[in-house]
Amino acid sequence: MKGLSAIPQLGELQAAYHALELAQKPGNSFPSPKDLALFLQWVRFDARLGEIYIQFLLKNWKDLNPMALNQEIKRHPWPQVMGVLLEQILELGVWPAERLAFKNWSTCVMSEILPADYELFFIGTLGFAKTLMRQESQRPNRHYLRWRYLGREVLFSKAQNIQNQKTLLSPKIRREILRTILTKNRSITVTQYIDALEGQVSRRQAERDLNLVPGLRGRGKTRAKRWSF
Repeated sequence: MKGLSAIPQLGELQAAYHALELAQKPGNSFPSPKDLALFLQWVRFDARLGEIYIQFLLKNWKDLNPMALNQEIKRHPWPQVMGVLLEQILELGVWPAERLAFKNWSTCVMSEILPADYELFFIGTLGFAKTLMRQESQRPNRHYLRWRYLGREVLFSKAQNIQNQKTLLSPKIRREILRTILTKNRSITVTQYIDALEGQVSRRQAERDLNLVPGLRGRGKTRAKRWSF
C-alpha cells in the first residue's frame, strides 16, 4: 500500500478543521484545491476530519471547480477517499431537487479515478483492537465497498442518518450477522437486530429480514413485537 510521505500530526489536523469550518462562514475564502486534496488524504487518519469535510462539501460544492479538484486529488495516493465521502453525501445528504446536479458534479470530481485495492479505510485508528478490525473487514457498508475500501463509519451526521433511515449493509452481511445472533439466541426484537447492525439498517428492512428467516415467527405488536422459533 503506497501512502503519504508523512502522517499528519495533531496540529496539522486541527489546522485542517479550522480551515474547513472557517470556510463555511459567509465572507471567508475556501482552502485551495491543493489544500483540499491534502486534507482529503488525512481523512484516513481521522474520522472527525471526514465529518467536517463532508459538511464543507455539502455547503460549498456549487462553488468548487470539480476539474481543479480532480486534478489535485489525483496527485495523491488515495483519491478514492473522495469517492467514499461523495457516496455518503449522495445517499444521506443531498436534497432531492439537487441530487442530479450533485451527482454530475461528483462524476467530474472522480473522473479517471479507479477504485482502491480492498484495504481498511482508516489507518491507525483501531490500534490493536483485533475485534474492531475484523468487524471493519467483515461488515463494511456500501459507501466504502464501492471504492473497494473496508469501513463502516458513517461520516455523515449520525442524527441525519437515523432520520433518513437508510440501509447501508448488504443483504449478505445482514444475513450473516442475523444467523450468528440466532445461533446464540432463539428470539430477537427488531430493535435488538438494528442495534447489532449499529443502526445501519432501516426498521422496515429489519422487519423484512426477520420475516424471511425460515421458522421465525413474530408475536406481539408495534415495537414490543418479538421474533422467535
